[in-house]
Amino acid sequence: NITQPQETTQHTSKLFHSSISIQLIPHSKKGSCEEQSTMARSHAQQVALALGPKFSASLSLLGSGWIILEVWRDRKKQALVYHRLLLGLSCLDILVSSAWFLSTWPVPKEATGLVYNVGNQLTCNIQGFFIQLKGGNPLYNAWLALYFVCVVKRHWKERDLRAVEPYLHISAICVAVGTSTASLVLGLFGNASLWCWIQSDYPMARMFFFYVWYWASLVIVTVSMVTLVGTVYNQERKTLRLTTQSMEQKFAQRSASSFSQQSQNGEHESLRGPRPHSSTTSSQHLNVNMGKNTAKVATQ
Repeated sequence: NITQPQETTQHTSKLFHSSISIQLIPHSKKGSCEEQSTMARSHAQQVALALGPKFSASLSLLGSGWIILEVWRDRKKQALVYHRLLLGLSCLDILVSSAWFLSTWPVPKEATGLVYNVGNQLTCNIQGFFIQLKGGNPLYNAWLALYFVCVVKRHWKERDLRAVEPYLHISAICVAVGTSTASLVLGLFGNASLWCWIQSDYPMARMFFFYVWYWASLVIVTVSMVTLVGTVYNQERKTLRLTTQSMEQKFAQRSASSFSQQSQNGEHESLRGPRPHSSTTSSQHLNVNMGKNTAKVATQ
């Protein structure tokens, strides 16, 4: 009866101290999600994942570079809000795609489960800063979708669009540069499995620095596209209805004019009387009579 409470007390104290020691272990000693996932990949998978971003980033660089060149060459395109929004989106994409092209090169060489990683923390921070600039790309896509809504549905003119254009550029650039700077100052950049970005140890930072803006732009683009489809559908129905009405009116006018012409022609014919026989019918009757006379003479 005396020893049981003592044993229970010792067991409870051991559990309490073990739980305290587990909570005090730093999360870095357990290993991040990226390190655990990369260690399970084969060498061929690591090579494919390291080289894959280079091809996709090359295509993105070519597309964005072509858009920048097209807008830069043509002064008419430079004067339009639509092309200037495309120019801002392409400039951000050039920076982000350049950092993506490097893939695992800037990742610190101490990282395990990767290939071709020959960088250090400085190169990782630089790559992470430029990759985080992608936070402005979803906003530019959202502004382009709203541009079409304003033009198609609201019938905005170019002067109306120029009044709000600075706010569109400033918001996208502030989100891109602001989140990148905050991540750099807070020391959030590290190995993110395929490149350097905000580490998985900071999920809330990823949420507020990128995914919130991405989901918000996704909602804006979806609502804008649904609005555009509804607007164009209603305009098509209205145009079809007006076209049908105009065609019916033209057909009625043509029917009335043809009926009046026929009635006028009938009145003229009644006033003129019966038509005389044509020359062909009179000549035929003359030939028939001559044939009958010749037959009588022959019989006589």
